[in-house]
Amino acid sequence: MSVKPITPAEATAQKRKAIPDVVIECWNAAIAKKWTSNRSTVTIKQDDIVKDIMVAIKETMPDIKRSDIFDNGWMDIEPIYRAHGWKVSYDKPGYNEFYDAFYQFSKK
Repeated sequence: MSVKPITPAEATAQKRKAIPDVVIECWNAAIAKKWTSNRSTVTIKQDDIVKDIMVAIKETMPDIKRSDIFDNGWMDIEPIYRAHGWKVSYDKPGYNEFYDAFYQFSKK
């Protein structure tokens, strides 16, 4: 067998390469903006980060649509941040629930 299955570490690295730097910069800025030493968790609403990404990426990709962010997997950042020392969770409303989808970041 000349091709071997991908490892979790390799999958995370490939995922990171597929996400534009500007997207990670938006996530980093959102986390840093809300992070304080006396808080154990940072909550980022999905709609807020998507808006930030749309604004930031318009310069290099003027034809980008909101759906492209999801279709390209740019919101699937959990493994990337987990590999860098964060506990990351994502929650979205289920059937008959009404609240904003959000990500939570806390120290491992």
